[in-house]
Amino acid sequence: EALRCIRTHEWKYVHRHPNGPHELYDLKNDPDEFNNLYQASQPKVAVIAPRDELRPASVQTVSDPAGGSFASGSGSTPGSAAVRDDSAGRDDQAAPEEARHAERDGDFVQQRLHDRLNAFFAEYASPKYDLYNGGGAQSFIYDGVEEEIAQAAPVEPPALPEGYTPQQFTLPDGFSAQLVAGPPLVNHPTMGCFDDTGRLFICDGDGVNMSAAELEAKLPNHIKMLEDTDGDGRFDKSTMFADRMTFPMGGAWHDGALYVASPPNIWRLEDTDGDGVADNRDILVDKFGYTGNAASIHGCFFHPNGRLYWCDGYHGHEIKDAAGNLTSQKKGSYIFSCRPDGSDVQIHCGGGMDNPVEVDFTDEGDVIGTVNILYTRPRIDCLVHWQYGGAYPHREAFLEEWPVTGELLEPIHKFGHVAISGTMRYRSGVMNHNWRDNFFATQFNLGKVVRLELERRGSTYSVTERQFLSCDNRDFHPTDVIEDADGSLLVVDTGGWFYRGCPTSQIAKPDILGGIYRIRRDGMTTVPDPRGKQIDWAARSETQLMQDLKDTRYAVREQAVQECVRRGDAVVPKLASAVKNADLTARQNAIWALTRMLGQNDQANVAITAPRDEPRRATVRTTYDGTSGSLDSKPQNLHFARVQGNGKVGQTVEPDSAMPRHAERDGY
Repeated sequence: EALRCIRTHEWKYVHRHPNGPHELYDLKNDPDEFNNLYQASQPKVAVIAPRDELRPASVQTVSDPAGGSFASGSGSTPGSAAVRDDSAGRDDQAAPEEARHAERDGDFVQQRLHDRLNAFFAEYASPKYDLYNGGGAQSFIYDGVEEEIAQAAPVEPPALPEGYTPQQFTLPDGFSAQLVAGPPLVNHPTMGCFDDTGRLFICDGDGVNMSAAELEAKLPNHIKMLEDTDGDGRFDKSTMFADRMTFPMGGAWHDGALYVASPPNIWRLEDTDGDGVADNRDILVDKFGYTGNAASIHGCFFHPNGRLYWCDGYHGHEIKDAAGNLTSQKKGSYIFSCRPDGSDVQIHCGGGMDNPVEVDFTDEGDVIGTVNILYTRPRIDCLVHWQYGGAYPHREAFLEEWPVTGELLEPIHKFGHVAISGTMRYRSGVMNHNWRDNFFATQFNLGKVVRLELERRGSTYSVTERQFLSCDNRDFHPTDVIEDADGSLLVVDTGGWFYRGCPTSQIAKPDILGGIYRIRRDGMTTVPDPRGKQIDWAARSETQLMQDLKDTRYAVREQAVQECVRRGDAVVPKLASAVKNADLTARQNAIWALTRMLGQNDQANVAITAPRDEPRRATVRTTYDGTSGSLDSKPQNLHFARVQGNGKVGQTVEPDSAMPRHAERDGY
C-alpha cells in the first residue's frame, strides 16, 4: 500500500506514499527502466495513448486475514500493490488527434496514469488498509523486502557559515551536483567510507600543516560520523566518532567497526554502546614512518577474500608481532594486507614509488590503485594493477630489499603530474549501465574527477580516461570519491588548507573550507532499499542467502557474503552447491564466502577446491594455505581459477612454487 504501480504495454508509473520518489518509464523505448521520466515540476502532461494500448491483463483480488482485500497483478513489487489498468468502456475516441500524436512523440503521461491508479484503488482498496486515505498497514503482504510505510519528517542541515559558497562544477550533460555536507558538519574532509546502514565516516581536520612530531604532540585531526536522518540525500547530523588523531586518511567498515590508517598505526575503532563515539580504539599494526606530508599510510580497504589492505608511502616501516618480535623492516613503499584481527601481516607488492594512495578490487580480486610519483624526471602519477609479488619503480635503493627477477613492472595508466588521490570501482552502474566496473579517481592539483574505463588485456588491463567533473576554482581540491548504495557519487573537497609537500599549493589557506558533494544523473532510477536495511538477516533461510549472493544491489551481496561467514558450518553445503551450480555472480560470492571461512571450517577447504567442470566464465583469486587452512598471501598457495565460457571449459592454472615476482608476464 505504500507503493502503487500501474503499467501498460508502453508505460509504467510508480507512486510512493506520501511524497515519493515517484517513477515513470517509457517501456517501449526504455524496456530496462533506466531513465526515470517523472517530473514533479512539470504537472502538465499529454493525454494518454489510445485505450487499446492500456488494456491490461486481468486483475486478481486477494483476500487478507482481516477480511479486506488488495489488488495484485503482473509487474508488482514486493511490499507493493500493482495493477494493469482495466478501464474498458471509456471513450478515448474523443481525444484530439494532435494529442495522440503528442503521445506517440513521448510526452509525459504521468497525470493520466496517476488518475487511473487512484480510480482503481478507490474502487478496490480496503479502507482499513488504504494508507492514502487514513488507513493502516497490513502486518504482512509479501515475503520480501517491504517498502517503508512512513517517511521521516524533513530535517534541515545546520546553516552554512557566512561567506561559504558551494563549488560550481562542469559535469556531463544530464548530471547535477548538490552540496550534501559543508561546514560546520565538516570543515576539511579528506577520505571516508559508508557503514552498512548508510552512515558516512569521514576523516576531517583543523586545516593545519604539521610535522610528524607536532602531529603526535597535538593530535589535531579526527573522524566524524555523518547521518542523513530524513533520507533526503543530505547529511544533517555530525558526531565526533574519534577525536585526537594524527592524520587519518581513509577508512573501511567491517563487522561493526571502522578500520583506518592514521600514522604511525593501523587502527580498529568500535562504538560498543551505540552513542556514535568509538570507545574501543585498538592498534592492529604498527609502526610506519611518516613526516606529516600525507605520503604515508592510507586506508583501509577490505578485499573480497576478507583480508584488510592498506597502502604505505616511502618512509619505511618496522612491524612487530604481538610478542614483540620484529617481523618486517624495510624502507620502501608497499601494499600490505592482514587478517581483520591484525595478525598475519603480509606484503602484497612494493616499489620505490613515493605515495600509493588508495586501492579497490575487481569482483575477481584484482588490486587496482592510484599512486603519486611512480616515475620522476618528469613526475608521473599513475593507475596501477598491483600484482602479487610485483616490484615497481622508481628509487633504485628499493631493489636492495625486495627480490626482483626482471624489469620493474609498469602502470596500466599514466595521468601526468596531477597529484592523484582517492579512487574507487563503480559497482552499481545506476548512473550508466556502461560504467559498471569503471574506476573513478580524484586529481588534487587539477580539481578534477576522471572516469577510467578498464578493458582486459591479457593478464592485466588497458585504460581509457574520460573527464567526469571539473571546477574552475583553483581552491577546489578533491581528495576522495565514494559510491553511495543508490548509485550516486560523493566527491570530497578538502578545501585550501594543505600545502606540505604539495608543489602546486604554495600557500596554506585554512580559511577556505571544504565540503562533500553528491553527483547524480537527472532522472536516475530509484533503487529500492539499496542497502538491504529492511532485510532481517538472522531470519533469512539458507536458500534465501544463496539468492542474496546474486542480488542486484551490491551492498546486499556483500552483506549476504558476510552473513554466510557468520553462520559458518551450517551454510557450507549450500555454498558448495552454489560454487558448482549457481550463476557467475553467485559463484564468485560463494567462493569469497568460503575463502573467508578458511581455517575455521574443514568443509570450506574442500568445497573451495572441488572440481568444477561445467562451462562458464569466471575468474576467482583465493589465497589459501592448503596445509593449515589459513589465509595466506604466499604465491605458491595462490589458487587462481580461470574458466572460459561460451561453450568452452578452460584451464585451471596452479601456480608453481617458484613463481617469479613478475607474475604479469607469466600469465597470472
